[in-house]
Amino acid sequence: MKVDVAVRGNDPKFKLKIGIHGYVDEITGNLTKDEMISLAERKIRDEVKSTFEKGVQHKTDLYSLRNDFYHKNFKEWKRKKEGQLLQLTPDSLESVEVNVELEHAGMNRLHRSQASN
Repeated sequence: MKVDVAVRGNDPKFKLKIGIHGYVDEITGNLTKDEMISLAERKIRDEVKSTFEKGVQHKTDLYSLRNDFYHKNFKEWKRKKEGQLLQLTPDSLESVEVNVELEHAGMNRLHRSQASN
C-alpha cells in the first residue's frame, strides 16, 4: 500500500494506492477475468473505506495514516502541536485506488473478456 498525503486547508487528505497480486484456485461461475478483477477491486475498496470509517468512529487510526503524515509533512505535523491537533475524519480519506492482478485459475483457465483477446 502506498499513501499520498496532501494538506488541503488545515486538514491532511490521504490517497491510498493498493496493489494486490493473487491467484484463483477454482472458478465455479461464468465470470471473465476482467469481471473478477473489477469485483475484487470494488470489494477491497469498500472494505478499506468501511474499516477506515469505523476506526474514525472509535478515534483509532487503523492504517497509521498519522504516521505517514508525520513522515511526509513534518513541518505541518509539528505546527499541529506534534500531531495532537490532528484528528482523522471521514473526509480525511480522499480516495482509495485498488489494482488487482490475477495470474491463473488453477486447473481452469480464466475466461478473458472480448477486449483482452
